[in-house]
Amino acid sequence: MAQQFSQDEVVSVIRRALVDRTSEDATPTYNLEDLLEIAAQCGVTESQVRDALVIESMEADIANREREEELQLDRARRAKRRSWTNHLFTYGVVVTGLAVINSLTTSFPWSLIVAGFWAIGLIFHTRFALFPSKEALEDTALELRKEDHARKKRQSKLERKIASDAIPN
Repeated sequence: MAQQFSQDEVVSVIRRALVDRTSEDATPTYNLEDLLEIAAQCGVTESQVRDALVIESMEADIANREREEELQLDRARRAKRRSWTNHLFTYGVVVTGLAVINSLTTSFPWSLIVAGFWAIGLIFHTRFALFPSKEALEDTALELRKEDHARKKRQSKLERKIASDAIPN
C-alpha cells in the first residue's frame, strides 16, 4: 500500500522541497499559468487559486502598512528623544552660565532656584520623551508626516519656479 499524506504534510513537504531547490539554484519565478497548472495537478480549482492570490495580496498590503507604521513610530521616538537631548543640553549650558553669573555677582544662590524649577520641567519632558504613550507617538508621527508633506510641496514649487526661470522667453 502506498504511503498516505495529510494535506498539512503535503504542504510542508512541497514547501521544504521548494526552499531546498531555491537555495541550490537561482530563485525560480512562476507566472499565473504555471501556478494554475501546479494547482490543477493538486486538485485545486482556478477560483480557489485566484481567491488565495487576493488574500495573499491583502495580507502583504497589511504587513507593508504595519511595517510603515512601525517605521513612522520609530521616527517619532527618535524625534522625541532628539528634542529631549536638545532640552537637556540647553539646560546644562544655561544653568552653568547662570551659576557663573550668580557666583560673580552675589552670594545668594538664585541660580539654584532657576535650575530647580527648570529641572522640574526637564523631568516631565524626560518622562514624555523617553517613555511616550502610543497616542503621543502617533500624534508626533502625524506632525512629522505633515512637515514632510509641506517640505515636499515647497520643494516641488521651488523646482517648478527654477524650471520656469530656466526657460528663455
